[in-house]
Amino acid sequence: MEIKHSLLITALAFPLVVSAYPGGGPGTHGGSGNRIDQLEQSLGLSELQKTELQALFEEQRRKFKAIHDETRIKMEKILTPEQMQKMQEIHMQHGKKPKHRQMPQQAN
Repeated sequence: MEIKHSLLITALAFPLVVSAYPGGGPGTHGGSGNRIDQLEQSLGLSELQKTELQALFEEQRRKFKAIHDETRIKMEKILTPEQMQKMQEIHMQHGKKPKHRQMPQQAN
């Protein structure tokens, strides 16, 4: 039960953590390009720094996506189809569209 609770909290909190990044976070509408522009203006970044930060933010985005995908797969193994549907509804109520493909529910 504790694992289910932890996974649900992680899944629901993930969008909040990502949105805390300047420019909306990796993979959001702000994108890392917007963050780089903001940092360039406020910190006076060199071209090399901009390139290195762009690579860093892209790596970070890939890692966040991998964590999110892994969490979703694990949750689908733990929760019932009805619970997964209810979680999707909760996301929709909070204005978040599911960005994942629908995966078949695995037997518990």
